Amino acid sequence: MGSTAPPIPFEAKLWLAERESSAIEGNRLRMVADLESRLLPTGMPREHTRKLLGEPDAASDKDRANHRDVYTLGYRKMRVDPAMLVLQFDPQGRLKEHYQQEF
Repeated sequence: MGSTAPPIPFEAKLWLAERESSAIEGNRLRMVADLESRLLPTGMPREHTRKLLGEPDAASDKDRANHRDVYTLGYRKMRVDPAMLVLQFDPQGRLKEHYQQEF
């Protein structure tokens, strides 16, 4: 489910600059592989993920009830819906898993 644009290393400034982005193949999509592989270990406290990524872009009642933070990655070429990064936490606020999803 990766981007066709060349990947780039994660940079918090670039990530925060594209909050709720509608960019096609933008920086968030290009950075997400590096972010997931290096900077989101299982067990990471929610407050640390939010310090790194900022507040979630999407915050539905269902997401809050299910301990999920959702961040917009932008659009992949030829897609109608944006790609999202979903962080799933346990009830104690520790990262259980993360995955990309298109809604």
